[in-house]
Amino acid sequence: MSFIRAKALRHLVAGELTMRQFAERLAIDPPYATLVVDDLQRRGLVLRSPHPSDRRLRMVSLTPAGTRAAESAERILNRPPAAVADLDAADLAALDRLVAKLLG
Repeated sequence: MSFIRAKALRHLVAGELTMRQFAERLAIDPPYATLVVDDLQRRGLVLRSPHPSDRRLRMVSLTPAGTRAAESAERILNRPPAAVADLDAADLAALDRLVAKLLG
């Protein structure tokens, strides 16, 4: 699964979104959001349903399989690579300083 699809699932864990909200949260344009949702729906990971009060809008939500996939993606993305996990405290501190400089 592509990173954008995993990111999409992770954003939907908090609750359903309109298609517009979905596109905004992912910082993608609406036509691409439709392609992403179409693919996730084909995989059985999301559902698209009418908005409860505005029939022009569509809501996107996770299926149980989508929730499991989002949780799996979260575990994978939160696990540091072995090369980083194996660093001692001094090397981690040096890495932290370097990353802070790069982002600063």
